[in-house]
Amino acid sequence: MASEIYDKIYIGSGPILLLDAINESLKGTKTLTLDKSKVIGGAWKTINIFGFNNLENAVHYLMPNKNGYKFLEEIMAIKLGKRGHKKYYARSYFGINILFKTNNLLGKLITKLESNNFNIKYFFKNFLKELFKQNSINYSRYPIRGSKVLLDKITNLINKTKLKIRLNEEVIGININKKKVRILTKKGEYFANQIVISHGFIPPPELNIFSKKIKLKKKIFPRPSLHILINLENNNSNKNKIKFSQVLFQKSSPIKYLHEITQFIDKEENNNNKYVIVAALRHNLKNNIKTKRLIINELLKFKILPELKKIKEIDFYWQDIFLPMINNADLKKLKKAGNGRIKVMRTEELASAFSYYEKDWNYLKDLMKITF
Repeated sequence: MASEIYDKIYIGSGPILLLDAINESLKGTKTLTLDKSKVIGGAWKTINIFGFNNLENAVHYLMPNKNGYKFLEEIMAIKLGKRGHKKYYARSYFGINILFKTNNLLGKLITKLESNNFNIKYFFKNFLKELFKQNSINYSRYPIRGSKVLLDKITNLINKTKLKIRLNEEVIGININKKKVRILTKKGEYFANQIVISHGFIPPPELNIFSKKIKLKKKIFPRPSLHILINLENNNSNKNKIKFSQVLFQKSSPIKYLHEITQFIDKEENNNNKYVIVAALRHNLKNNIKTKRLIINELLKFKILPELKKIKEIDFYWQDIFLPMINNADLKKLKKAGNGRIKVMRTEELASAFSYYEKDWNYLKDLMKITF
């Protein structure tokens, strides 16, 4: 490995980095992708739990972006779900618990009133215009078959191009000098003319750029999540359950938002009486019986779950997720310090990233035309 120098080494295997690496490989660029995970996909990778395969680990809705949607639907041939499809607000007012759609009149009003930049004077002056204005909650979209279909398409392209990927390789050191970049992992060392990083990049303990030790304050975002398996008594119980893709809760709730994720798996793999929901929780909650009871009671309160007597079994899968990210300012700092040795890709929102980078992916798009 010491004698082999790559043109580009990508650190991380999220969709944008992988597609860019494939495009570079098609151009003849000598590329390598490193990822500490055992599977590709970054934040979009799936999980196998409760006897289901390839369930969404998290649902990252694609924010409204015409070109980003077009790339997914027309170039990658991925069908996206309807805008505003089965999305709800869960709100309590004066002791009354209400569940209402985000795209009806009341839902649009709540969206405006709870906006961080809400201006009451401006709102009433432009009441109708503001009320019916598009917003990211109702107009965000998502692959109908979930993130698996995106990763399957990318895997297909990887196999066609024989892109070099080394998984389960955690980067523990990066040293950059005028001649090359040296990357140290727990399994060995690699050399490149340039490294490519994104928002998911975790600064290693050793990060030296032109003999200068670079210190970045890693931002940690605690994001506990709880997957819940609901096994209903019979088909009659199933008929009465609320069908939703997303429920957004108010700040006083222990739940931030909720997704029903068995909607994304193949119908033949799904038992009609079983379904799985995933709840993104407040950062201070811990994995214990008290928290799980609190979450179930919250779901019962809004009748998101049927009555307990109609449920045969409830099971839980808890994840203490800590999202390490570096912000745009730190990425800019690294790019500048690297003096051409570091390429930065903005990947914080996928649809926008597709829109921005697909303009440079002509080789990739040519391959997609004959593949998909």
